[in-house]
Amino acid sequence: NEALLAATIAMKGRKGQLEEIKEWEFPVMQILGSQDTFVNHKDALLQTASLKNPYTLLLASISHAGMYEEPQVCADFTTRFLKEVFKTN
Repeated sequence: NEALLAATIAMKGRKGQLEEIKEWEFPVMQILGSQDTFVNHKDALLQTASLKNPYTLLLASISHAGMYEEPQVCADFTTRFLKEVFKTN
């Protein structure tokens, strides 16, 4: 419980990078959940719109931990992203 609380406080207090991400040239993978109570999906989509090279999956069925809530969907998406970035088959 203490570790979870410390992590939550650290994330809440960190500086946003919205201005910095506008300059990123590299691909950025995001898996967003419309049920997320930690990161509002509308705010996340605004961030996505700022990216030059987004690779984004929005799932209505997940909240903040898609890798546990929809593991196969997230694994498949991650695999496709890595294949695209590294141009493998």
